[in-house]
Amino acid sequence: MAPLNLIKIPIYADTFDMKSFSLFVVALSLGSPFASQAQAKSLVFFVPGGASPVLTTMHRLMRQFENAGWPAANLSQHFYPYKGSLKRSCRVLRKSMDAEVERHPGGTPIVVVAHSLGQFIAMYCLAEAPWQNQIQRFIGLAGVANGQDSKPFGCGVKKCGEWVQFLTPYRNPNLVAWLQKVGPVIQTWAPCSLYSPIDRFVDSPFDSGALPYGDNYTISDFSHLDFITREDAYSTMAGACGLDFQ
Repeated sequence: MAPLNLIKIPIYADTFDMKSFSLFVVALSLGSPFASQAQAKSLVFFVPGGASPVLTTMHRLMRQFENAGWPAANLSQHFYPYKGSLKRSCRVLRKSMDAEVERHPGGTPIVVVAHSLGQFIAMYCLAEAPWQNQIQRFIGLAGVANGQDSKPFGCGVKKCGEWVQFLTPYRNPNLVAWLQKVGPVIQTWAPCSLYSPIDRFVDSPFDSGALPYGDNYTISDFSHLDFITREDAYSTMAGACGLDFQ
């Protein structure tokens, strides 16, 4: 029997108060079969965090998808300029993804896997995409959808993008209003979020990636980059979010 990985699942008491929740723990055997939430022909769009591609690239996680049986031709990583305006970030991200969608006509199902800042950027940029109804699963890894109490490290030294103002402070009125507006759309994507109390990058609070209309999991022994680099990153994510390839 495969070793058990303890995953805490937050159950929110107040849909719009992300800090009010109770916790219970379930044990998931990562070696057991899970019902697949994706079809064999699904496209998988990877959206990395907002830093140097050398640091945030998701190629290791993509290789784990391949090893699990996902066709390499269906996996693609999409970068964006994280400095400057959100409009520019969306224009670049959407152009890249639009081209991929056009190469696979016929309403091909899409899975989005977004890490760190990429979770927020993907939500912000794809909520009004003409093909957003093709998204059947949205997975956030160590995300910041609910913002942070303070600006990320380094933003006082060099200029950061518009997203910093949008996400600071945590759960600010403008951000909450936007989350409420796009909530009905994102809910149709069957969102699933994973985050860790030892994140060290996102610590104010560490579960900023949690969504009131999704499945939220605390992975207690993963660091920020472990979600995209550790050898069990795919199995942990697939086990929690029901994404095993069949």
